[in-house]
Amino acid sequence: MAQSKVILPTEVIKQLEALEKETDNIVDKMLDAGARAVTPEVESNLKKAVTGEYATGELEKSIKVKKIKNKKGASRFITFTGTSRLQRAKNGRIYKRKKPARLNEIAAVLEYGKSDQPPRPFLRPAFINKDDDIAAAMERVFDEETKKYQD
Repeated sequence: MAQSKVILPTEVIKQLEALEKETDNIVDKMLDAGARAVTPEVESNLKKAVTGEYATGELEKSIKVKKIKNKKGASRFITFTGTSRLQRAKNGRIYKRKKPARLNEIAAVLEYGKSDQPPRPFLRPAFINKDDDIAAAMERVFDEETKKYQD
């Protein structure tokens, strides 16, 4: 059986070692870029999903990209922080809620609906529409970061 031996130049080995040490930082920057690429689309879709007669503006103001590190690695979540203390009635007036509602729960009801309310998805369509932009943003960051270790 034929054998071949590949010897990497010392410089390439050093670059790979340096890159290995920075992998977590590079992944964090890539995830941030991906989240930034989709957030404006989420905001736009959300404004369309929350019909004008019920809009209080609380959801739009509460959009945050949350960084979470777990055993499986780093990830980002688009979340809605805080609680809603306001409610707009059909007549257009804004009232205080009897019981504050978590903005994440309100967003989930909008996205998936409930028995008496049809779904008005705004997250899934944003990720579908911006899929190429997310990938491009993450690729761009990856290329910029790895270029530092090529010279």
